[in-house]
Amino acid sequence: MLVSAPSNDATVAVPDTSAGHADFPLTDMQRLLVVSASDGMEYALHPHLYFEVERPGLDIDRFVSAIARVIERHRRNIVAVTPELRLRQVDEVAPPRVPVWDLRGLSELATTQGLMQVRHRMSNQPLPMDRWPWLDFQLTRYGDGDVRLHVNFSNLFLDQSSGLRLLSEIEQYYATPNLELPADRVGIAEVSLALAQRHEAADRARAYWAERVATLPAPPDLPIARIHGNPGLNRRRLVVDAATWNAFTAGAGAHGMSPTTALLAVYGEIVARFSGSRHFILNQMITRRLLRRIPGAESVLGNLGAIYPLEFDWRGAASLQERARRLQATIIGDLGRTDWSGVDVLEALNARHRSQGRAACPFVVSSGLAGGEQEEFGYSKLATPQVLLDHQFFALRGGRVEILWDVVEAAFPAGFIDAFCDAHEALIRTLAANPDGWIATTTLVAPTPAAKACPTRPLYPGRLSDGLKVAASVAPERTAVVCGDDALSYGQLAAAAESLAKRLCARGVRPGDRVAVVLPKGVAQTVAVYAALLAGAAYVPIDPAWPPRRIDQLVADIGAAAVLGADDGERHGVPVIGVRDAAAASAAAAVACAGIDLPADLDPSALAYVIYTSGSTGQPKGVALDHRGPVNTILDVNDAFGIVAEDVLFGVSSLSFDLSVYDLFGAAMAGATLVLPDPADHSPHAWLAAMLERQVTVWNSAPPLMQLLVDVARAEGVQLPALRLVMLSGDWIALSLPDDIKAIAPNAKVVSLGGATEASIWSIWHPIEAVDPKWRSIPYGRPMANQPWYVLDEQGDETPAWTTGQLHIGGIGLAQGYWGDPDKTAAAFVARRATGERIYRTGDLGRLLPDGNIELIGRIDAQCKIQGHRVEPGEVEHVLAADPRVKDAVVIVAGEAKHKQLRAFVVLHDGACGDGESIRAGLTDRLPSYLIPANIAVVASLPVTANGKLDRAALLALAEPAADVGAAYVAPRTELERSIVAIWKEVLGVETIGVDDDFFSLGGQSFTALRAVAALRSRAKVNVSLGGLIESRTVARLASLASGQRLSNALVPLHAAAGPALFMVHPAGGSVAAYRDLARELDRASFGLAASEPLPATIAALAQGYVAAVRAAAPGPYTILGWSSGAVIALEMVAQLEAAGERVAQLVVFDAPAPTDPPPGPVDEATLQDWFREDTAGADLLAAELHHVYPVFAQIVNACRSYSPPVVAADVALIRARDGRVSEYAGHPDEAAADWGWSARTRGTVATRVVAGTHHSLFGTRHLAEVVAALRELVR
Repeated sequence: MLVSAPSNDATVAVPDTSAGHADFPLTDMQRLLVVSASDGMEYALHPHLYFEVERPGLDIDRFVSAIARVIERHRRNIVAVTPELRLRQVDEVAPPRVPVWDLRGLSELATTQGLMQVRHRMSNQPLPMDRWPWLDFQLTRYGDGDVRLHVNFSNLFLDQSSGLRLLSEIEQYYATPNLELPADRVGIAEVSLALAQRHEAADRARAYWAERVATLPAPPDLPIARIHGNPGLNRRRLVVDAATWNAFTAGAGAHGMSPTTALLAVYGEIVARFSGSRHFILNQMITRRLLRRIPGAESVLGNLGAIYPLEFDWRGAASLQERARRLQATIIGDLGRTDWSGVDVLEALNARHRSQGRAACPFVVSSGLAGGEQEEFGYSKLATPQVLLDHQFFALRGGRVEILWDVVEAAFPAGFIDAFCDAHEALIRTLAANPDGWIATTTLVAPTPAAKACPTRPLYPGRLSDGLKVAASVAPERTAVVCGDDALSYGQLAAAAESLAKRLCARGVRPGDRVAVVLPKGVAQTVAVYAALLAGAAYVPIDPAWPPRRIDQLVADIGAAAVLGADDGERHGVPVIGVRDAAAASAAAAVACAGIDLPADLDPSALAYVIYTSGSTGQPKGVALDHRGPVNTILDVNDAFGIVAEDVLFGVSSLSFDLSVYDLFGAAMAGATLVLPDPADHSPHAWLAAMLERQVTVWNSAPPLMQLLVDVARAEGVQLPALRLVMLSGDWIALSLPDDIKAIAPNAKVVSLGGATEASIWSIWHPIEAVDPKWRSIPYGRPMANQPWYVLDEQGDETPAWTTGQLHIGGIGLAQGYWGDPDKTAAAFVARRATGERIYRTGDLGRLLPDGNIELIGRIDAQCKIQGHRVEPGEVEHVLAADPRVKDAVVIVAGEAKHKQLRAFVVLHDGACGDGESIRAGLTDRLPSYLIPANIAVVASLPVTANGKLDRAALLALAEPAADVGAAYVAPRTELERSIVAIWKEVLGVETIGVDDDFFSLGGQSFTALRAVAALRSRAKVNVSLGGLIESRTVARLASLASGQRLSNALVPLHAAAGPALFMVHPAGGSVAAYRDLARELDRASFGLAASEPLPATIAALAQGYVAAVRAAAPGPYTILGWSSGAVIALEMVAQLEAAGERVAQLVVFDAPAPTDPPPGPVDEATLQDWFREDTAGADLLAAELHHVYPVFAQIVNACRSYSPPVVAADVALIRARDGRVSEYAGHPDEAAADWGWSARTRGTVATRVVAGTHHSLFGTRHLAEVVAALRELVR
């Protein structure tokens, strides 16, 4: 029966629950929190709120009595979550126990420590969902009559309104113990059932949100680091004084905004500035108790909140007032459509993106202004799952406003949140002081200061050819250029170039003309370039190997006055002057042109060269530069790296690639020698031979060409000790390449350079001293002299530190533009908004770091949206490269529009085994689903262009779309699969389900997945997590997971780095947590091998599974490490690897004796428990965790004591603890021996090091450095 409600379209009929209800649905927010807090969900955390209130002079007994009265009054609202994920009223509701801590009489320090202990314990203590009490009140007495109230409650069961009402009623009963408050009209059961009713308004709201979800943007691109688990939220707080708040609201009101809309708009402005996103969503917290106007709902204790995505559209130039009004219209439209659950909206968003298990948006905003002024609390801490940044604001007594930011600090770069919050506060105060700021169209948020000043140097007032003139006059006999058997000194080169320049003048070439150089790489080409410049013309490099039609097109496009080619002739009316033999041509020209003078006093601002690059329309575009920019770059490089006459440069780059500009003129300006590769042999073998013969000291190329040289040198066992400088630019540098270079050139300094052809070769650099394993890529670096860089947002304003924006270059190095194309020039070379300075839009995305370095993110046109998320292939490449099998990796975007997918191509290290599927499987723990490539192809090498850059077009041609074939029906084959199918049918309402059907493709959502998991646990006794179902998705994979058939589950990534991996075997407790700090400090690729139940009965069986996981992860040779009982397992793994024909580099043992033969046999239960207590004495484990660990410990210890050890061939490295003694090892026959008996277990060598510390403190902070030093000495 329904109790009638007042006639109102917005009023909901309330069910009569007088007959009682066994259970009832979770409310909207409860569904979200239960799912979000489940194992396997991104940023999972149990929800609760902790806060403190100072209550000096509190009558404790009276206060405890008031708490009991309030709980009794609301016993109908005391509910718990059932295994079926519904709510049930708790039958026995006892008032919560209220501990009282007495710190009176203690010192100030001891009092503070005691208060902090209570705070730490309660603020980090999750509360139960399935039982009462989910409230915790505690009191601390201290000082002279002071009392602190500590409150921790589950916000699963109480929203803000309920919590405030609960506290208010406690205070009322405390003030008036005999008070009788009127009974509530309804309870949480009635409200929950009313909200769950379906009606026409819900259908209309569903249609509205279905249309909205299809067009909603992604969350803002704030700089988030991937974190494991959720370390918890840290609360930051600002109180805005009454005067400032009144001024702020008055200004907002004058411009047509409510206080809530104004604060939301301010926050949107801050998020837009600090994310670089102009169109994004934030999750907005609202309450449904007011919107639905359920009679009596306003007083019910329960969580009646809801989360809906709120769209912020900050695109285009507009004032903050205009943006706020758009936002207000969006809010009004959305709030009128809350009859469809916010959880369902977010589930639809996740379904659209196929990102179940992930936070649809981990950024939340909510307004508490509607709740009126509230009391100010002291310290508080919120724990909310699937949230990284939660912004709230509330009215306080006295006309003030409280601004809160609850932040997972570890998810953001150091200092980022400080700048974010400071800018937020500054904007509020700016608008309070200057209301006209609402209608300003300039940015209101200043960028975060960073050490980004561009260095300067005096500009050289000369031309590119000046270096040749100086070198020829100072050291005419010094070798200038060498190519195979052909060589010229500086005197000869100058004479040849001058003679050829006179021939050009004789054929009508004048200053400002363009001369095409159509010659193969070699000495003659070098002469031709200098000749063009000495004649006052600009040179235009054209590769003679290009198709004739393209050559003709470029000669015509540039309006060439002459062509310098192999033979005399004519090309479309343009004279071709032959310079096949530079020396002969020079002698002939000297006679023929004796009376011709070369032009003098040539202008450095005149055109120097035009280099053609590929154009997006298919037509090449000619980048035109004068002399000043390239000369500035060259002198900056030569000074920075000490390029001198004794240096020998290797010019591997094509003349049509602008790296050759430095090769040609950088060598001459230092008076150094330029060695060119033999045109008859383009192989890296020939490069290596020439470099050895000529003792090359400087290399300059794109990274793929250097990689080719490295591979050949390593294959031939050759080193290049003379090579002192390696300059890499023009493409991504693999994180492993710098170390590879050092392996063949131990004296080389490796430098990353960047920029654009449009900005004089290079304009940014970063010397690579060491590769930080945390890097996603080699840093782009800092600006070079006279070439400032800017990171700008879409409006042309500078972005704050860490915020992705578009990279722009300014300064002396900018090109004149694109030859003959003023429209392209105007589009690429723009005016900086702040100063009017001419800058070049690079087309790259990047961000400024606080130390002044710029991080390159990728090309704007390479970035894309996949499943609604902004995707940068470079991030995936970084994770792929961390796989120890992978030598190089490239990720591209293939497909069109809505069908875009990531495709990856990997090159494996020599001897490594693996296919694309096994490599792809390794990404699931490190990347969200939308970042995992649809296909990974293993290739022998990556294609490169003629300029040595990666040929992405060739890869795109290889990226055939994966077939989209629906799974054929396969019936369940085992009892476990049949159980899973039966439960899926029930929760999904689907009649036919095959073992390969996808749970979410069948209509599943996160909440239905959680129901399925709960049913599997309670009815089928299948122990899987929600994360396990989301990852598995199909019946077959879930059954495989549940039955423990996934061997790779044992393998735990500990540290990502390049090079051969270390494999660290768990001790008796089964965990590899002890190795994490060690792995990080070693800076080697490291994996742990962790125990998972059910455990095999023997060491041999346990090792067999681990060996399979290790062999699947990486090729040999293997280094296996084991601590304590893990050393025994490691020994057996080595024996099995050797038996399989694998190479083992070393067995490393941490403080464990060799197992004996015959084995000592099992140990009694009492002794086992003593050993267990000794092992876990210092561990930070809860009783429940210890209860779980002990069976694993006992089984492994007894398996070790029943193990007959083999003898292996591998060398053994033993690190022993100097101090203490382990009871388990007492009486070992070789206890006194330095090698602890390991020489009897190997045919190789045993090296022993003793380090400070005990068996259990080896990996602690105090002794870790010594252990690391010993390992670096011992491990090869």
